[in-house]
Amino acid sequence: MQKSNRRRGPGKSFDYRSSNSVYKLFLDLAPEKIRALEKKILRLCLKKDFTYEDKKGKAAVIPLMLRPRLLTRPQRDRIWAICQILNRAFEKAHRYYLEDPKIREIFPFEENEKRWIIDTLKSPAVRRGPGAIFSRWDANTSFHGKKWPEDFVFFENNGVGVGGVWYCPVGEEILLETVIPALRKLDPGLALEKNHDARYLLMKFLVRHGEAVGRKNPLIALMIDRSEHQNFVEFVRLEKFFGKRGVRAVVADPRAFESRRGEIYHQGRKIDVIYRDTTVQEFAALEKKGANLAALRLAFLKNRIVSSIGGEFDHKSLFEFFTNPAFGKYFTQAESLLLSKHILWTRMLREIKTEGPQGRPIDLIPFIRKNKNRFVIKPNRLFGGEGVLIGAQASQSQWETHIGQGLAKPGDKVVQAHGTVYKKRFPVLKNGTLVASDQFYVNTGFISTADGLGILGRVSKRKVVNVARKGGISAFLISQQP
Repeated sequence: MQKSNRRRGPGKSFDYRSSNSVYKLFLDLAPEKIRALEKKILRLCLKKDFTYEDKKGKAAVIPLMLRPRLLTRPQRDRIWAICQILNRAFEKAHRYYLEDPKIREIFPFEENEKRWIIDTLKSPAVRRGPGAIFSRWDANTSFHGKKWPEDFVFFENNGVGVGGVWYCPVGEEILLETVIPALRKLDPGLALEKNHDARYLLMKFLVRHGEAVGRKNPLIALMIDRSEHQNFVEFVRLEKFFGKRGVRAVVADPRAFESRRGEIYHQGRKIDVIYRDTTVQEFAALEKKGANLAALRLAFLKNRIVSSIGGEFDHKSLFEFFTNPAFGKYFTQAESLLLSKHILWTRMLREIKTEGPQGRPIDLIPFIRKNKNRFVIKPNRLFGGEGVLIGAQASQSQWETHIGQGLAKPGDKVVQAHGTVYKKRFPVLKNGTLVASDQFYVNTGFISTADGLGILGRVSKRKVVNVARKGGISAFLISQQP
C-alpha cells in the first residue's frame, strides 16, 4: 500500500485511504444541503431508471446510499486480476464434469436438466470453442488497511443473468452529478472518477463472443422470460443502451425463437448471440408446460449463448470444487494458493468424511453440529439471500432442522464457513434529520472481463445482504489520487 494521500478541506485534513473517510467529509455538509441532495438524487433515480421491478411487476426506486465507497486504481487492478483467475477456475467445473464422477456428485442437476447439459458439453463447438461465461463474484470486502488484500473472501458466484449490470454504473453517475460536486466545495482536491461501466463490459463481451464464433456485427438477443417481470426492465434498458452505441440488440422471450436450416431466428431476424437471464432448470420447466425450445437447444450446441452451459455450474457447491483437495489436481499452484486465500470453505451438506476448514480430517455432520457458530447453511441453488441460516444467529433446534432437511434431500443445501461481514457507516436522513451513525452490512459483487471490472456495492441492515431483501446499493468510485 502506498503512503496515504491527505487533502486539506476548510479547517480539516481528510485521509481518503482510511476507513469511512468520505463519510467524515460528508458530515461537514449542512443538513439542509443534504436534504436538497437527497431530493435531487431521487429525481435522477427516476430520470435515469434507477428503479427495480419485482415478480409482481411493481416498480420502485432502489435505495442509493448518499455517499460513495472508494477504491484506488491499484486496488481495482488487483481485484480484477484475482477475478480473472477465478473465471478460469470456474470454467474447469464444466470442462471436467463428464469425466469425473466426484464433480458430478457435487453438482446435482435434476434429470430434466441433465439432457441439456450433457448434450451441450458433448458438442464439438462447445468442447473446442471459446468460453462464454459472464459472471459476478460476490465477496465480503473491506479496502482499507495494509492487510486488505488478504482479508477479503468470496462467498458465491452468479453465472446466469447477472444482476446489477445496469444499476452499478447508473448509481455512480448519479453520485458524480450530485454528491461529489458538493464535496468538492469542501475539498477541491477530492479527485474521483466513475468506475468501468458494467454495461460496456457486457456489450463488449457479447460482441467479442459473436466474433469468436464467426459473427461480426452480431445481432444480440437479450433473452428473459417476460412473465417473470423481475429484471425485465433492465434488459429493455440494455437494449436501448446497446443500440445507441451501434450494437444491434433485441429483447426476446425464450419461447419466441425458431430454427431454420441450422440458424436461430426471432421474429424473422437471424440471431447471432443470445444473452440469457433464464437457467436450464427454467427451460426444462417451460418445456414441461409445452414450450418448444428446440432453437435454444441448437443455440447451446453451436456455442451461441452467453452464459454458456458452464454458467449452470454456479451452484454454491462450486466452492467445494474450489476448496476440497479432492479436486486440487485441476488447478495450478498459483490458482490453488489464491483459492485457499479468498474462497470460503464450503461442502455440500451430506454424510461424508472430508478435510475441515483447518485442513484436518473431519466427519462433516457431527463437526458442523458441534460448531454451528462457525458456519452458515445455504440452499445450493436459490438466490437473493433466500433460505440462508447463520449458525451464530440460530438456535440449536433450527440448526438441526436445516441439517435434517439437507440430509433428506442430498444436494439441496451446502454448509459454508462464516466469513466476516463488514459494516460501514452511511449518512441517512430520517424524517428530514441527518442520522450520522447508521451502520449497514456491506458486500461487493465483481464483474470481471478482459475489458475491466464492474463493481456492485450492496448494503443492508440485515446480515444477509441483498437488494431483493430490502437492501440498497452503495456506488463505488475510483480515486485518482496516488
